[in-house]
Amino acid sequence: MLDTTPQALTPAQQLAKILKRDGARVMDLFKKWDVDQSGKVERQEFRKAIGLLGLTGVPRDHVDDLFDEWGGGDGSIDFKELVSRGSPNPNPNPNP
Repeated sequence: MLDTTPQALTPAQQLAKILKRDGARVMDLFKKWDVDQSGKVERQEFRKAIGLLGLTGVPRDHVDDLFDEWGGGDGSIDFKELVSRGSPNPNPNPNP
C-alpha cells in the first residue's frame, strides 16, 4: 500500500526503495512487467506493475508522471532505465 502520510516518501521514492530492496530481482521484475516481451515496458504494463509491487492507491496521474520521468519521454522504460533508478549496483544487461 502506498504510504500517503505527510512524512512519506514520494511514490517514485517508494518504488525506488522497493527496487533497491529487491535489487537482485530487478531482471526478474522487468521480465514480469514486460508482458509482450518487447524488451521495453510500456505505460499499460507499468501501471499494472505498480500494483504487483504492492503500491496500491497510487493515483493514475502519479504513475504516469513517474513513467514519463523514468522512461525518458520515449513512451517506454527499457531495462537500463529501470536499473539506473532502482539498483544499488547497476550492471545492466542489454538483453533482458
